[in-house]
Amino acid sequence: MHRNRTGSSRLAAQNAVAAIDSLGLGSCYVGGIRNRPEDVSRELNLPPATIAVFDLTVGYPDPAVKTDVKPRLSQSSILFHETYSEPARDDLNSYDEVLKVFQKKQGLQQNGWTAPIAQRVENAAALKGRAELSQTLRRLGFGIK
Repeated sequence: MHRNRTGSSRLAAQNAVAAIDSLGLGSCYVGGIRNRPEDVSRELNLPPATIAVFDLTVGYPDPAVKTDVKPRLSQSSILFHETYSEPARDDLNSYDEVLKVFQKKQGLQQNGWTAPIAQRVENAAALKGRAELSQTLRRLGFGIK
């Protein structure tokens, strides 16, 4: 019965973001909230068997700060029909270059996408605590095996 709560939460947040946008507000999901679920649960005084799956910041965008929408991977790299296939290396290389241009325009470090993504999952330490998620969930009162 409770297995789909994270999916429902994501759908509710998506609807909230659409409403927020319609009011002229800006928003940003903060995925890092999953890095320390026990600390977050304690800070928010969450009941047992409850976890924050994301954070959503909301505010008025500063018109003096130039921003753009971050480019995304091509649809051919993320949309599959019937079976999965590896994205073409050329598509990933192309996206790296597109993202570096975006990062430069935004005044960010120009490191593309593939290298940082590989670093995020290269070992358990890079997962920033997420590798122990099942043990953490048990400590928070989730009845998982």
